[in-house]
Amino acid sequence: MQSKGLGLRYKTQTKKQIQSLKKNPYLFSIKYNEIRCGKIEKFPFLIHYLIDEEQKIISVFAVFHTSRNPEIWRKQDK
Repeated sequence: MQSKGLGLRYKTQTKKQIQSLKKNPYLFSIKYNEIRCGKIEKFPFLIHYLIDEEQKIISVFAVFHTSRNPEIWRKQDK
């Protein structure tokens, strides 16, 4: 059974985590192919992102449950 307001809390925490990447994009280490993964506080999800140092851009590629294989997002591009 889903807790009341869970979706809103997830959305809020995800936005908060992405905003924190703007302040400190190097907080999380590189996990694979220059992609960094940041945990969403209180939820079992990781934000997969890349830092373009030249253009000073952070690109978020995916938000995945920690039990899923991160290679899945690559297959969706094909």
